[in-house]
Amino acid sequence: MKCKPCEGTGKTKCSDCNGEGLGYGHGKCMTCDGSGLIECTPCEASGKVSLFQWMNLKRAE
Repeated sequence: MKCKPCEGTGKTKCSDCNGEGLGYGHGKCMTCDGSGLIECTPCEASGKVSLFQWMNLKRAE
């Protein structure tokens, strides 16, 4: 099943820089290395989850 948080891409918006790629003081974000994206945790960057994981993610919404 397609992962809901990343919509199947395996990447999600960086929570530290809000997807902008800029960190504190407008330097490169250290968490995402300036890309604005990080690996999706629920699907481990694969873009796919099992039915059980998908149901748990759906329930958490």
